[in-house]
Amino acid sequence: MSTQSAPDALVSEAQASMPDSTIDTFPPTITEVYKAMNKIKAGKAPGVCGIYPENIQHGGSDALRTLHKIATQVWKEEVVPEEWHQGIKEKDPNQSVAIIEG
Repeated sequence: MSTQSAPDALVSEAQASMPDSTIDTFPPTITEVYKAMNKIKAGKAPGVCGIYPENIQHGGSDALRTLHKIATQVWKEEVVPEEWHQGIKEKDPNQSVAIIEG
């Protein structure tokens, strides 16, 4: 049985492991960002930033360059903005609402 705590054991294991040469560790290319932009589903609610998916899809080269710049910065800094972890919750229109009369 190991006497190391779980985080220490994980760090030791990670340090002892060999890098997998088949995994791409380079920042995202502009082509990868373009492909990701085209996979966004239209008709969805905007994100925390208020931008609708359609604006991203049809934003042209300016949107592509901006998103590539952001993705590259996040990749290099290895820090995902906190806002990206948040979602916007909408009321389900199919959910029934009970009305209580007094």
